[in-house]
This record gives sequence, C-alpha cells and structure tokens, in this order.
Amino acid sequence: MVDAYKKRVNDLKEIAIGMLGYLDSMGDNGYTPDALKELDNYSRQITQNIRDIASMFTLRPEFSETMTKREIEVMGYVAQGLSNKQIGKEMIISDNTVKNYVRKIYLKTDALSRAHIAVLYERHFRPNL
Repeated sequence: MVDAYKKRVNDLKEIAIGMLGYLDSMGDNGYTPDALKELDNYSRQITQNIRDIASMFTLRPEFSETMTKREIEVMGYVAQGLSNKQIGKEMIISDNTVKNYVRKIYLKTDALSRAHIAVLYERHFRPNL
C-alpha cells in the first residue's frame, strides 16, 4: 500500500517537474493561468498523498484511548508474526475470540493489514525495554 502511494507521489512529482520544464521553455508565454492552476493541482495531490502515507503510521488518539489491554496484547502477538491459531494458544482463548479481537483492532485502528497492525503496535504500544 505504501509503495503504491510512493509511486503515485513520484509520478505526480515527475509530471510537475516536466510541466515546469515545459513552462520555462515557453518563457513568459508558458505561465498562463490555466497552466499555473494545473501545476497547483499537482502540488496539492502530492501533498495529500504524503499526508495519506503519514497517517497510515499514526494512530489517532481516540483509538489508542479505546484499545483494551487484551486488544493491545493481541496486537503484540500479531507484531510477532503469530497466526490467529498461535495467538489463541498463547492467550488460552479460541480462534474465534482471536478473530473478534483482530476484527476490532482493524476497526479501531483503520489498519490495512496485519503488517500495518504490527507497525502501529511498535510505534504506539510496545513496552520500552
């Protein structure tokens, strides 16, 4: 997912750089209001894509405050790469209970994958050793 955003940002940057080069080659005649609007549009898209990437790794405060101890514990096991079945054995709970915890974690964190859950855990909940 992050790679897709990075590619999009790079593509937009290349287009903007190309537009600037073209406008420069046209001299003062190239900097028309329409061309400047288009360039501004690409700049805004680049900025938004960068914000989207950054938000993927930041847990909103309201989510971190509503996470239960058990959900954080499950996140820790997910961060270790354990499967739901392995997590269930570690926590002495059923696979279905683990699935419910993981589902709630996805909902509360807006995580896109187990890897994303692991990153959020490492950044926000991992005990300082």
